[in-house]
Formats: sequence, structure tokens, C-alpha cells
Amino acid sequence: MSTLRAGNQKLARRRTRRALPRVLWLALAIGLVATGVLGQAPSPEGGEHVDGTPYFVALSVADAGRSMDWYQRVLGFETVRSVDLEERGIRIRLLQRDGAFLELIESQDSKELTSIDATLNRRFLVQGVFKIGFHVDDLEVAQQRLATLGVDLRGRVIEEEDLGLRSLQIEDPDGNVIQLFAPLDPAD
Repeated sequence: MSTLRAGNQKLARRRTRRALPRVLWLALAIGLVATGVLGQAPSPEGGEHVDGTPYFVALSVADAGRSMDWYQRVLGFETVRSVDLEERGIRIRLLQRDGAFLELIESQDSKELTSIDATLNRRFLVQGVFKIGFHVDDLEVAQQRLATLGVDLRGRVIEEEDLGLRSLQIEDPDGNVIQLFAPLDPAD
């Protein structure tokens, strides 16, 4: 392995460790937050990236109350605002954890993906967000807690040695995919 590649991998691991204490690990998982990349680094064009930290994501859900309860119970979020726009058929629940916000939006006009096109039964077949990520310190502890809460895993635990990470996936009540990440080596 070249020295440059090894240096880039070490830098990537350091950046990952800085980002992991943040609840939403969106910069790597989905790119939704579009606030930039952690730290200042030259872009391929020679410019600078926006120095940002994952901060906010919004999800369209079938039942804002049910989803709010799930995110509180399973992932430890707290509700900071509830807005009901009855005349428009919209309910919004704004949740927060560790400085990051999760907005749950229920609209009477929203539709399940498969009701629009039954062949789109896998969310990654539609361009846009298809999963969000969270850091956990210990994947085994998280797995045990999920089992206690009756939350099923989607597939198996994945180990990504080149990134120094292990992960697993679950789904919220609306089928939104959530990926939990932990270091391969718990000492990291």
C-alpha cells in the first residue's frame, strides 16, 4: 500500500471518529445533509469543501405519533416541538438527540412507495435518501437492546475492515432503513 493511500486511510478514520459521536452519520451514509465534509480539505477541483457537521434530516412518515414513539424508545430521541396543521392535513414532530435534529412529517397526501409503483419494493431503486446512519459504541450491546425492544435486524452484521467499521441495519415503522455503525476495534 502506498504511503499516500495509508495516510488517506488514517485521515479518513480520524474524520470518521470525529463524526461518529454525532447521532446522524449522514455525510457517509446518505449525503442528505449537504452541509459539507467534516474538516477543511482540498476538493478535486482545488477549492475548499464547506466545513459542516451532520445536523438535520426529515422523513415522511405514515403516522408521526407512532414514529415519534419509536425513535424515542429505540434510539433515544426527545421531542422538542410538535406542530399540527389540521387544515392542511400535516403533523410534524421535531426530535433531537446529541445536537442533531430529526423531523418526522405526516401528510394526509403522502403515499407509500409501493403504492405508486409496486416494483419499487427496495428503496435504493429510487434516487434520493434510502437510509440514515447512527453511531453506537458497541454493536453487540445495541443488537441485544434491539432484540429486547422487538426490533428485527435487516440482514446480517457487516464488517468493513478498510473503514474500521461494523454495521447492521434495521427499519423504522415506515420501512426507512437505519444503519448502526460501531468501530471494529472497541478500543478505537
